[in-house]
Amino acid sequence: MADRHRQTAGALTIVLVVAAHAGQAQDSVRVKPLNFVFTRFASRTSNTLYAGYGVGRGFAFVGLVVNPRTEYREVVAGGGIQVLPGRRNSANVALAAADAVDARYLQLYIVPSLAIWRVLLSGTIELYQPLESAGVRQLGLNPVTATIPLFERIELGATYILFAGAGQRTEQGAGPALRVKIPKGSVTLDLVGGLARFSREARLTVSLGY
Repeated sequence: MADRHRQTAGALTIVLVVAAHAGQAQDSVRVKPLNFVFTRFASRTSNTLYAGYGVGRGFAFVGLVVNPRTEYREVVAGGGIQVLPGRRNSANVALAAADAVDARYLQLYIVPSLAIWRVLLSGTIELYQPLESAGVRQLGLNPVTATIPLFERIELGATYILFAGAGQRTEQGAGPALRVKIPKGSVTLDLVGGLARFSREARLTVSLGY
């Protein structure tokens, strides 16, 4: 598990380095406060709702994670910073405290969004550090999505999901992704199939920014 976490950390470093190089041409971009609403409905894993309010590069946010099928719940509050603000290339980093059913956690979120040629790459990387003995150190790529524009407002691609916990078997899933741009945001449909101990599910995500 430690080796897997080190490999993932190395991959995240590469992503942020690429993001920094991609953003060099955007030095003149004015920083826009990050105000957002994000919600996801999943047929098997947890439903999520996050809302954030930004001032300059910084932002604060709250969140709720609920799985009605397992009675898992998680209340989240934290803050972060836009380390790479931009329209086509961005990266946000946030720290949060989470009160979950099993324990309290300190969470690290890394949220890059990159345009590499015609490929649009986005993702949410989550690291959970337990603050109580009942908790489990966790890593999630939830998800990483790559899409290519087909029409003005429609993108098609693939999504990948990974859940790993200390002493637990890693779950991985992948499948097609369809993203439709709407005013102020996007709607994404993922149909995720199991690669390793991950059951198939459908996900509908709505992301809005102001």
